[in-house]
Amino acid sequence: MTSPLERFISQVNNLGLAKTNSFNVEIFTPPCIQDVTGTRKMPSLLTLFCQNASFPATNIGVRDLKITGPTYKRPYSIDYGGEGIQLTFLVDRQMNIKSYFDLWMNKIINPFEFTAYYDEKETKYTTDIFIRQVTQTTPPPVGYENLEGVVDEDETYFVKLEDAFPRNIGLIELDTTAQNSVHKLTVNFAYRKVRFQGDIYQEGSWLLTESPQ
Repeated sequence: MTSPLERFISQVNNLGLAKTNSFNVEIFTPPCIQDVTGTRKMPSLLTLFCQNASFPATNIGVRDLKITGPTYKRPYSIDYGGEGIQLTFLVDRQMNIKSYFDLWMNKIINPFEFTAYYDEKETKYTTDIFIRQVTQTTPPPVGYENLEGVVDEDETYFVKLEDAFPRNIGLIELDTTAQNSVHKLTVNFAYRKVRFQGDIYQEGSWLLTESPQ
């Protein structure tokens, strides 16, 4: 009879463990800035330069209910993280990533008249964001471990943030004493709804990709 430790090691070897650094983020350019020169190439740059992300939380709202006997909790609502989600990007030398989000936010609130635009048609400022967990399927050749494009990756899980838009751009500090530092930009996104992988492909059901032995 195998011990719990042996069964644990066997399952880890069989199923593997999801790594925190195996992910990618895809942000589609919203209609309000699609006609601006250079914005159509930004989704691929944002995917490459996104350094930190997270999968959103899911919270069930409950309230106390008492009919007979002791009080108990009953669910009545659901939300997906409240204040939104935070993504952190490395910033390129030309500051294209910073300029992109500056432009986007100026198309949400007019910075001169302080009026909000309508989220429809050509002024639509919301978009979809995909956050994916990936796994390496093909090991890179010896000597090419750190190069992009030489490793095949499979998507194992994803979430889709619907009607997302940037609600906050973090400050970027400048420091004459920091000789080997690079800019990082933190952007907080609000969104209307989260669609999980199971919702889209399995109509709400969740299926194991591999059955534990």
